[in-house]
Amino acid sequence: MIADLGLSKQLTDTPTNSIIAGVVGYIDPWCFENKRSGDKKSDIYSLGILLWEITSGHSPYMDIGEQFISYRVGKGHRENSIEGTPPDYVGLYKKCWNVEPKITSKNLISIITNTIKTFDWNISSPKEKNDNDNNLDDTELDRLVDDIVKGYLKNNNNGKTKSFGVGKDEKESFKWYDIASKKGDINGHFEIGECYYNGIGIEKDSIKALEYYQLAADKGLNIALFNLAKYYYNNNISNKFTTSFDYYKKSAENGYVPSQYYVAKCYHNGYGNKKRNKKEALEWFRKYQENDGSWNITDEIKDEVNEPELVKALNEIVEEYKKNNDIGTTKKFDFNYILEKYKSQSTRIFNYLKDNQTSIQQHYEVVIGTFYKEGFGVKKDDKESFTWYNTASQKGDINGHFELGKCYYNGIGVEKDCKKALKYYQQAAEEGLNIALCNLAEYFKDNEDKSKAFGYYKKSAKGGFVQSCYYVANCYNIGYSKKRNIKKALTWFEEYQKNDGSWEISEEITKVEKQLTEYSDQKKETSLSKRLSLKSSRSSSSNL
Repeated sequence: MIADLGLSKQLTDTPTNSIIAGVVGYIDPWCFENKRSGDKKSDIYSLGILLWEITSGHSPYMDIGEQFISYRVGKGHRENSIEGTPPDYVGLYKKCWNVEPKITSKNLISIITNTIKTFDWNISSPKEKNDNDNNLDDTELDRLVDDIVKGYLKNNNNGKTKSFGVGKDEKESFKWYDIASKKGDINGHFEIGECYYNGIGIEKDSIKALEYYQLAADKGLNIALFNLAKYYYNNNISNKFTTSFDYYKKSAENGYVPSQYYVAKCYHNGYGNKKRNKKEALEWFRKYQENDGSWNITDEIKDEVNEPELVKALNEIVEEYKKNNDIGTTKKFDFNYILEKYKSQSTRIFNYLKDNQTSIQQHYEVVIGTFYKEGFGVKKDDKESFTWYNTASQKGDINGHFELGKCYYNGIGVEKDCKKALKYYQQAAEEGLNIALCNLAEYFKDNEDKSKAFGYYKKSAKGGFVQSCYYVANCYNIGYSKKRNIKKALTWFEEYQKNDGSWEISEEITKVEKQLTEYSDQKKETSLSKRLSLKSSRSSSSNL
């Protein structure tokens, strides 16, 4: 019986430290507020958690980050009862959670024993009972209860010990789970699978883990279905995505709350050979939320509802990015303007894009890399940015080539390497990317190759890159690489100004115009002088 575990003695002895030694999910919430130390009442609360765990087949609050458990439990959050659990049993562990006056250390064990005897033990799968259960007498039932409880008291799903009345012994824990499994207990199957998968009390063996997970899943244990879904997703198994989705869906439909979230994500992303289904995704997100799922998915629901707005914002950002690489910054256009416009929505935009690769038609990796580089919706990370640009470049993205070259040239997220920068700039330039042509011109200018610098400036300027118009004008004005040509300099200065170039060049234009006028006047005077000289020469010839 449960009393044989020594719990009755522990509950009647002096206050124990067993609760403090346990994991957070088992701690009496009053302890979090320093209203009660780990005394007998705390032990009663923790035993109530263990009683719930026996029916669920897994540790409490698995879908809450450990750092948030104390806060949520302190605010009154409790696990929901498992479908099919007898009401008397549910009432029992809830009384333990509330530490009702009628539940004391003296009568707790007898209450537990009498309550458990009133119903079939295999409650986790009410629809599919093991045939052997009908043949169990009271003695065998008592032993089966011991098998399960002893295992749960020794080990949780992560291989950590609860240390509730017993010392940590993973091998002993595995032994009890094995006994329970051999007797056909659904939770025993699952826990043996956990042991094999995580190497708890036994050498890791993924194949055996799958076998035992499958045994428990076939009987309808939700957490086993959930773990199978994760197993298929994370391992290279035939039809892994479809099978994974099917297990998520089955456990979600049976009421397993974490699976409801993953089903929503599957529909949201078009995962498991399913087409994206906004309606289904929203339905499952809301079901997860209604069932008190522990993750805050308010933004994800908003994103699902407001998806057209997010897609519109992303497409606008992509178009502005492309425009930046085509014409560059002007008085009326700056790529940073669009990032500033959507700054308040940046986190949602970034997360949505990360989860929905098909939300934009092209340049997905480049946009993600740019978000990391700019710290848009995510913490600025140059190395992560470089990684995404590199992926884009490997896929042949023209903008990926350029951004990778820029990273190498400036040492952004990678060690500076001008040779590699030149290589990637040229790849982008050969495909006609204006900003790459301009940067190549800068590269050759820095390396004193005037002819190539001027050639790339002029090519990008003719392609419409506004900034290059100024550089071409300046080259003609000072005679850089080419003979000085004030008229062409004025033409390109005016082109720059007409296209709203960022720099104020009115004085430069005025100065060039004056020089051109002076040059024109000088040319006229020279021409007139030549004509007069020619006329005088002809007059002298006629007098001879």
